[in-house]
Amino acid sequence: EEFCDRELRRVIPRLERAVSHLFLNRRIMLVAEPSLLESLAGLSAELGATVAVAVSVGKFRSEGQEERLRGLAVRVLARPTSGTFRAEWQRARAEGLDLLVAPSDALREVGRAGRCVEFGFPSHFWHALAPQPFLLFEGALALIQRLSEGLLELPVLEKGR
Repeated sequence: EEFCDRELRRVIPRLERAVSHLFLNRRIMLVAEPSLLESLAGLSAELGATVAVAVSVGKFRSEGQEERLRGLAVRVLARPTSGTFRAEWQRARAEGLDLLVAPSDALREVGRAGRCVEFGFPSHFWHALAPQPFLLFEGALALIQRLSEGLLELPVLEKGR
């Protein structure tokens, strides 16, 4: 408990600015293995985002896992076909989706259109060139940083400028 309190005191100030305006009421579509999906949905909700769609690419293994996920997401799809996934992606975009968080295969399925963050396996488009934490508080910060970057609209620089 002391460890958690100490880490939260260190981490929370770094998150306050991003969370206060960047994630609030943003609509996110998550695509992941069931073991990651519930945690990603919970983190997104804690940041103030709405999980518009949660897509499980594997079979739910633990009892109640799908039901808990339904409490965190507007819609849940379990192991959809490619056609069903693409249709849900189009529906979510038409409803104002802000960010897709998904592994390479899902990003390829939708042509990497719109704002997206590659997360999970396989990962063909994103690679850490320096040590990148994945677990605990530092791992959560690293993931939130990537999600933040995915939400930001960076200006497109014109050639020659």
